[in-house]
Amino acid sequence: MTAIRLFLSLPQLPAGGAPIAGSRIPPPAKAGGTLRFHWWTLLVGCLPLAHLAGGGGASLPLVERQVDEVLLTAAQTVLAVVLLLDLRFLPWKAALLLALFAVQFALPGESARFALGWVYLGIAVPLLALRLCQLPPTVRALAGRIEGDPH
Repeated sequence: MTAIRLFLSLPQLPAGGAPIAGSRIPPPAKAGGTLRFHWWTLLVGCLPLAHLAGGGGASLPLVERQVDEVLLTAAQTVLAVVLLLDLRFLPWKAALLLALFAVQFALPGESARFALGWVYLGIAVPLLALRLCQLPPTVRALAGRIEGDPH
């Protein structure tokens, strides 16, 4: 619990590493591709390291429900990133994400969540194959290098 309090008390950092003036709450994302580092990401990423430093083994023991939740969260993230590769959030994309998100409440069982994670990935992979040509322009846009853009 002490580690969680420590992380929550730290200031928010942008990707470059300089603190945002006096804020413990993340500011709204700015346009122009500024990516913000979030302390919760660091906290979750450090769990295996903390487990290892505390005398645990090389792998972090998780119960089946936790494995399913991690898979579902990662799969949701993958699908959302693939849908946003063209930097346009169209109504059908929102409806797809909302429908899939709502299904997890209708089917709360562990096996249903595991299967739903694979459904997310099953949708994301073919969409990614169709959108691979959009990957370089998206990376350039996120890095702030858009031709003709004065910002």
